[in-house]
Amino acid sequence: MGTKIKNLVFDLGLVLLDWNREYLFGPYFNDKEKCDWFLSNVCDYAWNNSHDDGTPYAPTIVALKEKFPEWSKEIQMYYDEWTRTMGEQIPGMQEVLEELKARGYRLYALSNWSSETFYQIANRYPVLRLMDGYLISGDIGYLKPGKDIFRYFLEKYDLKAEECLFVDDTLKNVEGCKAAGIDAVQFTGADAYRSELVRRGIL
Repeated sequence: MGTKIKNLVFDLGLVLLDWNREYLFGPYFNDKEKCDWFLSNVCDYAWNNSHDDGTPYAPTIVALKEKFPEWSKEIQMYYDEWTRTMGEQIPGMQEVLEELKARGYRLYALSNWSSETFYQIANRYPVLRLMDGYLISGDIGYLKPGKDIFRYFLEKYDLKAEECLFVDDTLKNVEGCKAAGIDAVQFTGADAYRSELVRRGIL
């Protein structure tokens, strides 16, 4: 292969899969200002991400409804219709992963994601069927960018850190991965990622 890298590791959201809460709430509100306010002040990113460590949605939904009773319907909708926040695969990444697979590399996913929502869509996308394994933060309680999730990943699949290359759209996760001893790059698009793999002699 011309390189010591044997395993390519991928974040999921905005690297392999498109995710945008406005896909659900944009058409629902049909009012950008109202949609933005709701997603920034009620069901904000901090609340969404609080489930990535395995925290169940049910009690947090109750608490949020108590705090924002006038938004109870929309808060429930966030969970009940969550799959509508998912878009398509990130353009070009299926082809990159197929080429990597054909060259004998092993492919893994490593993502901060609630178990309750991930498994609703796990079988929907062809790109996920290319994976040799995946680790979802909600299943184990560890989160990126902390070192524990990366160490857990290596132990789970019996991999060597120096033989892995991780890609994530979020810089702090890239830096966290490097701090755990695994090389990583920031994702900005399929073409740029493929160019980086070529530069490294992986493709």
